[in-house]
Amino acid sequence: MDDAHKSSLPSQKDQGSGLDNVVPLQKTANRWVSTGLGGTGEGKLEINSRSPEMVEREITAVLNKLTRDIIYPEALRKAVKPSRWVEPISSNEKRQLSTAEIIASVNKSDNDEGNQALVYVARSLYERAIDDPDRALIYTQCCWDMLQGISEKMKLKGISTPEGKPISGRQFFQQLLLEHVQRALDGNSLSWGSTVASMRDQNEEEPLEEYYKTQTSKRRVLGLVSFVGDLYVRGAFPARIVFELLKRLLRNVENPTEGEIEGLYKLLKERGRGLDVPEYRGRMDIYFKRISELSENSNLSPRLRHLVQDLVELRVRGWHRRPSKAEGIRSHSWFFVVSLYDRIMG
Repeated sequence: MDDAHKSSLPSQKDQGSGLDNVVPLQKTANRWVSTGLGGTGEGKLEINSRSPEMVEREITAVLNKLTRDIIYPEALRKAVKPSRWVEPISSNEKRQLSTAEIIASVNKSDNDEGNQALVYVARSLYERAIDDPDRALIYTQCCWDMLQGISEKMKLKGISTPEGKPISGRQFFQQLLLEHVQRALDGNSLSWGSTVASMRDQNEEEPLEEYYKTQTSKRRVLGLVSFVGDLYVRGAFPARIVFELLKRLLRNVENPTEGEIEGLYKLLKERGRGLDVPEYRGRMDIYFKRISELSENSNLSPRLRHLVQDLVELRVRGWHRRPSKAEGIRSHSWFFVVSLYDRIMG
């Protein structure tokens, strides 16, 4: 490099002095600040001044701990080398720990935070339970744990019973769950799929977009049926809400939808024995009279007709399931073995 070119380059001294003259960055009023937990000061939120968004983030983080790998550890075991395998915590213990975190957060909250937390927990557990059949039982059990764990001493601000008495956090949480179910019953979500009359005339394949929409509705309705039935058995829901669901599923026996029949079958197959008791026998007689009328509907497809007739026969058998062919063969074979033994020994 020639001397003339070298003389045109800035020296290290000049470079250093240039950096020293740079003006420091100014902090703007609307700059982004990390909202982590665990202390006060810049980038931290005080626990007693949480926003609704922070409450939701905390609860969502806890519920997300209930992963598929925890609930189905065998699937994870196959994907991990035996030398690296560590036995995971059981799904029951994991659920209890996660629910305990939420309960502890709710019980130590003030009135406003308690309202926010319970509203969000109820909505999240309800949505997850009806939209995720694989883990529906886990979320239903979480609802039950919440009802058992929320302190009776927790009174909510601005909410009272019809008699004007303060409502406890436990009562408010149960009321929120019931409101979500009632909202679903009042809508048209139970009637997914085509009506039985229109199904008979359908020859063309269903468009793919409509198919996925139908499958989503089916999953959510069957999830709703399981959710209501499970919480009724645990004593969290009154029989009134189950019979309301049964009534909605049987509101149109002349031309029901595929969804109403499948929901009816699932509800009575899983919970019919518990509903068909002396206290509710009169109601069940009325509903099964309508089911008998439904079984004679000439528009039913063979599959749907089988579901309806199976319910009628199930009640006649005292809610005992029909023995499978394999069980029949085994019992029949055992009869001849015993007879042969008696003949030889006799």
